Amino acid sequence: MTDQPHRATRLRRWALGALLAGILGALALDAWQMAGLRSLAEAWRRAHASRDLAGLESLYCWDDVPPALRERLRLVLIQEFDLPVRTVEAARCSAIDRLQGETQRANLEPTGVIVVEFGSADGLGARLLAGGPWWARPRLIVLLPPPRPDSGS
Repeated sequence: MTDQPHRATRLRRWALGALLAGILGALALDAWQMAGLRSLAEAWRRAHASRDLAGLESLYCWDDVPPALRERLRLVLIQEFDLPVRTVEAARCSAIDRLQGETQRANLEPTGVIVVEFGSADGLGARLLAGGPWWARPRLIVLLPPPRPDSGS
């Protein structure tokens, strides 16, 4: 009978240890993701500063992107070379960043954004969605049109 209080104490300690391990794991995962986003932001800044189109394109996930859309995005990237960059920062996704509505869908699950402030007089900027699986280096996301309903059904 005297073993019962010790068993309850061990169980409480084990539960507290598991809770703390879970919290530490979540904090470590968040730190890992933010480090990846900061690295992506720095790679974007370097590629833009050196006008490296291939380097910029390599930062994007091109899964499911039709060739015509990829070509249009390439033209946008080239046009952005004319804009001086004031700041580039990594940030967590907001609820608004995750909204895609019925007119678009992301080709990766958004986990963060790269916030670009251009040094133009008109205050241009961009919020580039980034994401991917937790174990991989984050990539920039391309917003795609929604899938077409199957007309054969």
